[in-house]
Amino acid sequence: MAKFLSNIIAYFKTIPDFRVKGRSTYKLYQILTILLIATTAGYKGWKDIHNFAVNYFWFFKLLLPGLENVLSVDTIARTISKIDP
Repeated sequence: MAKFLSNIIAYFKTIPDFRVKGRSTYKLYQILTILLIATTAGYKGWKDIHNFAVNYFWFFKLLLPGLENVLSVDTIARTISKIDP
C-alpha cells in the first residue's frame, strides 16, 4: 500500500500547479492526494471530504510532508473547480 501511495503522490507532483505562486498555502499534490483518498473511502461532497481530512489529519501529516493545517472546504472546492477533467 505504501508503494502505491508513493507512486500516486509522485505522479501528482508532476501535474503543473495552475494557481498563483506565493498565494497558495497547500501544494496541489497535497490537495489531490487528500481528495483521492477521501473519495476512494466513499466520502462525497466538499464538507464530507473536509471532515475526513480533519479526522485523519494525523495520517495526512505523516504522508504529506509540509502539510501544516487541514484544508478548508473553500480551498477544496475552489481548487477542484478549476481543474479541467
